[in-house]
Amino acid sequence: MILTILISALFNLSTTNFITDYNEALKIAEKENKQILMIFAGSDWCRPCKRFKASILDSAEFQEYAGKELVLLYLDFPAKKKNKLSDELKKQNENLAGKYNQSGLFPHLVLINKKEEVIKTIDFKDQSVDAFISECR
Repeated sequence: MILTILISALFNLSTTNFITDYNEALKIAEKENKQILMIFAGSDWCRPCKRFKASILDSAEFQEYAGKELVLLYLDFPAKKKNKLSDELKKQNENLAGKYNQSGLFPHLVLINKKEEVIKTIDFKDQSVDAFISECR
């Protein structure tokens, strides 16, 4: 029993739990009184996005922090046909980029509150997980 719980806990820490639906992220943020980290990324073409995901988002330390404090909204802009998003999701992401990522930079990280107000924009500069978490606070 204890072994099952430990394995489950380790699995949950190593799995990045992204939300891709903006309205769902807002509902969770409201219900759990959390902020939303909007992650604008090009998952299949943007090297800095891939580094950010591997070094920050997928780290156990960030996952633990995010699980308590954040809703992770992953807004993907894939280039490859095999990774094409649904028309609805593509439209949602483009609309959010028009509002929160007018510069078109990737990765672009925006922290908003449950009222959809921008708290801050965070730059990924290959900083450590601890440094990134500090910037999220």
